[in-house]
Amino acid sequence: MQQFMRRLPALCLCVLLLCQPLLAWAEEEAEIAPLTTSQLVFENGEYVLSGQRAWVDFDWLRVLNPDCVGWLYQEDALFSEAVVQGKDNKYYQTHAFDGFNVAGKSAAYLDAEGSAKMDEALVEIYGSGRTNGSLEELNQYADQLWYDAHPALRLLTPHGDWQAEVFASIKTGEKQRESWLAPAQEESRADWLNRILLSSEIQPVLTAIPEEGERVLAITVNNADSRRRILLCTLRPIRYATEEKAELTNTALDRIPALSGKVTTEPLGEMMVYFQNDEPWNLMRYESAKTSIFRRFGGGGCGPTAAAMVIANLVDVNDLPKLAEYTKDGLPTQFCSCSVNRVYCNHLHVPYHLQTAEQYLRYLPVVMADFAAGNNTWNVNSRPTNSRGSNMKFLEPLCEIFGLTLVTEGNIQDVLEMMQGKTGSAMVVCCALRGSPFTSTSHYVVVAGVDDEYFYVLDPLFREEGYNDPYKAIDAVLAPGVVRIRLENWRLCGLTVDGYIEKRAPRSAVKEK
Repeated sequence: MQQFMRRLPALCLCVLLLCQPLLAWAEEEAEIAPLTTSQLVFENGEYVLSGQRAWVDFDWLRVLNPDCVGWLYQEDALFSEAVVQGKDNKYYQTHAFDGFNVAGKSAAYLDAEGSAKMDEALVEIYGSGRTNGSLEELNQYADQLWYDAHPALRLLTPHGDWQAEVFASIKTGEKQRESWLAPAQEESRADWLNRILLSSEIQPVLTAIPEEGERVLAITVNNADSRRRILLCTLRPIRYATEEKAELTNTALDRIPALSGKVTTEPLGEMMVYFQNDEPWNLMRYESAKTSIFRRFGGGGCGPTAAAMVIANLVDVNDLPKLAEYTKDGLPTQFCSCSVNRVYCNHLHVPYHLQTAEQYLRYLPVVMADFAAGNNTWNVNSRPTNSRGSNMKFLEPLCEIFGLTLVTEGNIQDVLEMMQGKTGSAMVVCCALRGSPFTSTSHYVVVAGVDDEYFYVLDPLFREEGYNDPYKAIDAVLAPGVVRIRLENWRLCGLTVDGYIEKRAPRSAVKEK
């Protein structure tokens, strides 16, 4: 330790020399939104956190995988991973959080011999540093500038949360790894620390170096060819002075801005409008089970998106979580950034955790897609492999859930007459056929309202270049996804009726009639 203290002036000089390039680098990274936004103050051996805290629902995670023991993340970077613990250290070397075999990409896992509470003097976590591996991001600790901008991680557990102050990053081989984790025989702790610091590829923040009695977290990043990177961190407890929280299983998708949302136009008033090609779900794989083809939601999700607009505008938002009661397994829809369901997920991340009515409202097109792809108690599959899009067979059970009246017969002219004066209480799902201003193939849209001169259509496809309308059927685009069409031009739209959906009158109102 005395030798290290003699290096203190040199360390300070290094920090000063790095300040200018660090500021430039930080400006480049400023566009990346942090996972959460909090403030930490170190007091009496613990960190007091105010602002927005990170949170995970361990009860939910253990429903998905009983082996889940923690969560490791970095507030100001993209790194965020569940931590599991197997019966041995071999299983999770090749398996993801949900048990899917992902070869060498693996989950982040706690040493099988360690305490699941992570309350020991040395806590050991392992994971893959390969491309898309659980700990790939941590290989950047070979770079001093990266460390200076990200000097700590956080470890959440069901038994307490910890700030993990990184004080060393060591590149080593598989056989040499153990020699860095604890003092060698007859080596004092001070000499071990000095050996660690001299071998580290980073110059640490001085306050990160563990004092006597402080616990150490060792994170082993397993790379190819038996190469390893070991991050050594000092664990210090976090005490929360805030109730504001963000769930880490959701932050990746929640941070993506959406074009979908509530739109106010005349005479429709406020309507929820969704786009199948919206960024949060545009690239998600949208398939039912047992198919070898790969279709994106943005290219074929007009059916579920149209259904989502009907449900969002005719059903009380607080009733939307009812959908979880009608999935095959009785759990909320499990989707992620790569798939509308867990059938074709790449299994390298934990699924989104749907809980609140507002979350259902934001992601309703994805929930509808999972439902349409066969995840429902009726075993209805509206995403066949022999067609480009979806059929609307799932509309009937969907209307049953929310007590909506569904009529599947009728032509568009008759239905438009039925719709007059029912804005906000009735909608029509239509298929626009080839030759329509909406499509050159086929495309689902929603008739949301009819008055004496016009009918109004909600279009599930966001169009940057407008509509190809050689017959001028569309009178006006009132807002993205909301178009107005003159009643006399209904023939030019190529619309066939798939379902007329209406709110059922309350029983008291029926009796009065």
